[in-house]
Amino acid sequence: ILDGYIREEAQTTRDKVEQVQAVVDDSLTSLGSATKDLAAWDDSYQFMQDKNPAYIDSNLNDSTFFNNKWNFAAYIDPSGNMIFSKAVDFSDGKSVAVPEDILPYLSKDSQLLVHSETDPGINGIISLSQSPMFVVSRPILTSEAKGPFRGTLIIGRYFDSLEIGRISRITNLSLNGYQIQSGVIPADVQSAVTSVNKGNPIVVQA
Repeated sequence: ILDGYIREEAQTTRDKVEQVQAVVDDSLTSLGSATKDLAAWDDSYQFMQDKNPAYIDSNLNDSTFFNNKWNFAAYIDPSGNMIFSKAVDFSDGKSVAVPEDILPYLSKDSQLLVHSETDPGINGIISLSQSPMFVVSRPILTSEAKGPFRGTLIIGRYFDSLEIGRISRITNLSLNGYQIQSGVIPADVQSAVTSVNKGNPIVVQA
């Protein structure tokens, strides 16, 4: 009987983890849609040519970041030059310096950069010292999604305690997040981490 309950609880736990993963995937999808809408837009396309500060004032003010839950945005031209970047800290509601450890992800050879108008961009999670971050890159094109290609728009959102709290509320689950690279994780979590691999992405410890 006990073995039966353990198997049932393990499956229930896997189902809950998959539920969380689905919400995380949806967060990336939503961020990707918002980034695509801003990147494939005549105003953004024109900004990459004329660098008009009125575009920044109208479309990239603090309220835009807060309303869309963006922590970071960068516009990079086809040569890899940074045209504009901005970072926002939700905890104090202010603009902050762009994190130093995000800069390598914005370098000319970075996988985040789009290289042509047919390059769809990329979604993913990068590891930063403060927190992991959801990042999305999209090509900057006209509103009709046509070129010539004028650069890359990258938008990021921290995968931090605020985001974990939001996912907890959506899934009605109690969640904790740990950054494995930090080395500061509970022993039972470390034990589970050693068992995780591509063939076994969910580990349940009864």
